[in-house]
Amino acid sequence: MTTVIFKDGTMFADSQATELNVDEFKLFLEDNKKISKNMGKTFYDFKKIYKKDNLIYSISGCWDDNTKEQLVTWYSSNYFRRRWFNYSLCLPLCAFIWDGKVLGLIETIETKKFKNKWILKKIYKPQKTAIYFIGSGTKYARKAIRDGATAVEAIEYAAKYDLGTNNVVQSETVEYKY
Repeated sequence: MTTVIFKDGTMFADSQATELNVDEFKLFLEDNKKISKNMGKTFYDFKKIYKKDNLIYSISGCWDDNTKEQLVTWYSSNYFRRRWFNYSLCLPLCAFIWDGKVLGLIETIETKKFKNKWILKKIYKPQKTAIYFIGSGTKYARKAIRDGATAVEAIEYAAKYDLGTNNVVQSETVEYKY
């Protein structure tokens, strides 16, 4: 439901968000991702990249303010070593968290063994030339980058084809610490 790009210590994201009607969203997930007019109100200047202490993070998918706080607390604590965490909102999300050394990719997981959990899917020690993507506009942004676009241009390109992405781009940077 967004496009997020991480490149050279900077996180870029679009600024579109929809205040979800949860019942409509469940239908959206079941019905081949068809957008409903009843999904909720759409905002076009929504803050999607957050900075707390020396972390920057962005979430794609479904979340609330409590989710943001839980995510940062977990990532910043020793609980992070467990690689998973119970969360309160049982809707899908994907997040990047950057602390200057590693880039964490966090996703929700729903299995018989892991119900309502975030899982630290990967930890990258990104090289300065590496580019990482999450969100519904990923395939379009990746194509634009391959064709020589900057991260901002790639999100603007994704906005042309992905209903969950707009062309108002925001960014935050945390310098590399190694």
